[in-house]
Amino acid sequence: MTILDKNHPGFADKDYITRRNTIAHIAQQYSFPNVVPDVPYTQQEHQLWNDIRIAIHPIHLLNAHSSYLSCLDTANLPLNHIPQLSEINRRLNNITGYQLTPVEGLIDARTFMAALAQRRMLCAQYIRHYSVPHYTPEPDVVHELIGHAIPFFSKEYCDFNDLFGKAAINASDEQMISIERLYWYTIEFGLIKENNSIKAYGAGLLSSIGELSSITDVPNLPFNIIDIINTPYDTQSMQPALFCANSYNQMIDETSEWLNKIS
Repeated sequence: MTILDKNHPGFADKDYITRRNTIAHIAQQYSFPNVVPDVPYTQQEHQLWNDIRIAIHPIHLLNAHSSYLSCLDTANLPLNHIPQLSEINRRLNNITGYQLTPVEGLIDARTFMAALAQRRMLCAQYIRHYSVPHYTPEPDVVHELIGHAIPFFSKEYCDFNDLFGKAAINASDEQMISIERLYWYTIEFGLIKENNSIKAYGAGLLSSIGELSSITDVPNLPFNIIDIINTPYDTQSMQPALFCANSYNQMIDETSEWLNKIS
C-alpha cells in the first residue's frame, strides 16, 4: 500500500494513490529474470511524460554534462509515451548489459545498491504527481528513465554504478551511511566543471526541470570525499548545496579509489 509523506503533492489525492497502488502491484508480482510486464499507462500519464520531456530537453542541452548528452541519441527514448522497462531492457542488454527491474516503491539503500553489483537497477514505474511536473521528492519513472536509463547506455557509467554495488555488499552499517552520501552527491546530484561551465551529471538533477535549470544558483562546494561523506542530505526538498568536481576524471577516479577500499 502506498503511504506518502504529508508534504508530498499527492498526499491528499486518493485517485493518485490508487493509481500508485495499481502500478506497485505489477512490481510486486514480478520475478527476475522474467521479462518485465507492461504497465497500462493512462493518456494523462503519457501526456505528463511528454510535457516533461519537451520542457527539459533544451535545459539538458544547456546544463547537462557531455557524458550524458552523448547517450541521448543512443537511448532515443520516445517523446509521446512512457516507454516500458522491457523495451529499454532489450536495447540495454545489447549495448551494456544493464537491466531495469521494477520495484513497488522506496527500498533501503543496501538492497538498492546490491542490485547494482548484479548490473541491475531497481526501478519505480509510477509517475510523479501532475501538479508538480518540475520536481519529485522521490524516484519516479521520469527520474529512473531520464536520469538513470539514458546514461546506462554508457559502459563507463554502468561500471561506475557497479562499484557502489560491490562496496555496499561488503560495507558495515557505518560505512553504508558514507556510501549513501557519496552516491547521493555523485550519481544522484553530482556537478562537474566542463569548459569553464558547471554541468549536471547526477540523475536527480537531470530528471528535474526545476533543479537542472538552477544549478548555477545553488552553492557549489569543492569536490572532496571526506566532506561529502560527512554531509547529510534531505530527500524531501531541493538541495541547498552541491559538490562540484573540477573534471569528470576527478569525480570518477577519486570516488572509485574510495569505493575500492571497501569492496
